[in-house]
Amino acid sequence: MPSTHLTDAVQFVDMPELKKVLEILHNLQRTQPGRFGGLGYKIQKTGYREESRVKNFFSYDGPDTVTRNILAAYANSWAQYPRSFWQHSTVTTVYDVSPARLVELYINAQCDDA
Repeated sequence: MPSTHLTDAVQFVDMPELKKVLEILHNLQRTQPGRFGGLGYKIQKTGYREESRVKNFFSYDGPDTVTRNILAAYANSWAQYPRSFWQHSTVTTVYDVSPARLVELYINAQCDDA
């Protein structure tokens, strides 16, 4: 819990000054992450998530080789019988993926907040 003096002081700071303080904290958090690790708070600029999504979208190289092979192998079948796309058993018989591998892929997946 912040001290009463700090809380009172922040109430009287104008927006430009408060913005400067937040920018300083943001830059410190970025350059010295160890100092902020245990705080449980993160300072991000407005629109950060959207910028991250756009950046990730334009850096996406497309599906991996296994996915491309699955798409190529089943394209005609899925075009003729679209509902078969949602029947996962047809794909797993050809490309058997172990549960451990699925967990590994899930853990290594990039989050857009990263």
